[in-house]
Amino acid sequence: MTTSSDRRVIIVTGGSRGIGRAICLSFAHPDTIVYFTYLKSVEQAFETEKQVKDLSGSAVGVKLDIGIGKE
Repeated sequence: MTTSSDRRVIIVTGGSRGIGRAICLSFAHPDTIVYFTYLKSVEQAFETEKQVKDLSGSAVGVKLDIGIGKE
């Protein structure tokens, strides 16, 4: 059994589409949780989460503009 402290954590900026989504998918694994940011498209973020989960991974999309320091 894998505990949360045994899991790798991956952070991807801009992971809801394109190259960012491909990076998220490349890390999809039962022992890994992928956190990714997105800016506009909630639907694309949900799709990335679904695709990672379909590959037995875990993913969490976070709406965040990393260009704004206060967020």
